[in-house]
Amino acid sequence: ILCFDLQIYISSLDYSVLQRDALSLKLFRSVAASKNNDIVTFNYTDLNKLLAHNAKSSISYIHGNINNEIILGFQRFNEMARGYEYMIKSESPKYKSCHLKTKMSEADEIIVYGHSLGSTDHCYFQPFFDEQTGANAKPKRFTVFTLNNASKEQIYPQMAMLSNGKYVAFQDNTDIKVVETSKNDKVVSEYIDSLCRRMKPTIISRIF
Repeated sequence: ILCFDLQIYISSLDYSVLQRDALSLKLFRSVAASKNNDIVTFNYTDLNKLLAHNAKSSISYIHGNINNEIILGFQRFNEMARGYEYMIKSESPKYKSCHLKTKMSEADEIIVYGHSLGSTDHCYFQPFFDEQTGANAKPKRFTVFTLNNASKEQIYPQMAMLSNGKYVAFQDNTDIKVVETSKNDKVVSEYIDSLCRRMKPTIISRIF
């Protein structure tokens, strides 16, 4: 019942109030405009509603979306109480793998927007960090967009935890950038321009 009501609520949101000149929307549209990119979202919102036309890129909804059944719950963790297994997202009969590990492994650039890399979702990012701290790591770009300095300070400890004591190796193999969206319009705009230039000359793969 909660999933059904949440689906109805999200579907009723008014998209006309969106700031069409927002840099976040410009970034998303830039990524969505290329068929060589992969977009993976943890949200339920129909991302095509943010576009003038359907995305050329692939869009995967890890926990379902408002056009289908959504998945509400949490990831399995150690010492969880019995009787709540039905709330484990990855074990829901509605769950479909979006092959996130493979997509992140094959991508040359990974953009994370609006996600704190928090411990509840470490399982999604751990394989990427293990790969980037391993002997066969390949150079990649890893950009995280976060709100402000307070949230930025929370990102680095999460990356250190995901690196399992090998953060220096992660830094050595990965071009890391953490961007504050609340005060760095120029930085965000310059990044988007740079991203668009990088997408033009070669066939590349990204995950958003």
